[in-house]
Amino acid sequence: MNMDIDTTTENNVEYTTLVELLQQNLIQGNFQHITKQCFHSNFSHIKSQYLQLLSFLTNTETMSNEDFYKKVCEISKLGTIVVCYIKPDIIIGTGTIMIEPKIIHGGKYVGHIEDVVVHPLYRNKKVAKGIISKLVSHGNKCNCYKIILDCNSNLQSFYEKLGFQNKNIQMSIYK
Repeated sequence: MNMDIDTTTENNVEYTTLVELLQQNLIQGNFQHITKQCFHSNFSHIKSQYLQLLSFLTNTETMSNEDFYKKVCEISKLGTIVVCYIKPDIIIGTGTIMIEPKIIHGGKYVGHIEDVVVHPLYRNKKVAKGIISKLVSHGNKCNCYKIILDCNSNLQSFYEKLGFQNKNIQMSIYK
């Protein structure tokens, strides 16, 4: 479920999808049969930046280029990962929306926003607001009747300013 994202430049930053950014850095155009020879050196740099960015949110593990690309493509079938970057390729923020099909509400969808993080050096510069805007826009284009996210209580007021409402209690089981 790749995203038709408006790749506009706002405040000197660009927004695109992670899969598109990665595909621009493959040597070969065959995205279905990826081998070690397919990766441009910049691909590893992008992967490293992205994993480092996620490490500000949670623990991350190293992955081969092949496994990383396969996982990004797998996620792109269910939703999309938006990245915010400064040209040529300094990734400063990201967020993911997963699209869940529903039988209720006339077969519409629910958008689940996950993994929103901005590099500490770029916080309070409206980067997260731009990412959330792109994710919500994608959810609306996918006919989502609601878009939900979980956040820490210290971020509640930020998300309320973006139109989100505190509606329910989130419960989790971690393995």
